[in-house]
Amino acid sequence: MHLTLRFPCASGSYMVNWSPTLQTAVSDLEVEYSEESGYLYHIRYRVAGGSRDDWLTVATTRPETLFGDVALA
Repeated sequence: MHLTLRFPCASGSYMVNWSPTLQTAVSDLEVEYSEESGYLYHIRYRVAGGSRDDWLTVATTRPETLFGDVALA
């Protein structure tokens, strides 16, 4: 089954505001944006097959992505 049929919010190359409560997309006009303080984490990964000095730095606001990021290195 094609991805767009299973996940309609992934049908384009642009950001879609998805409401988990309503189970539907929400218009940009209906979204209330707010600025929030946060922290940007920089995590260094050693590059597989590289020298000891080869590193890949990933910046994220969500450190819980750490385990998914290791596939990059």
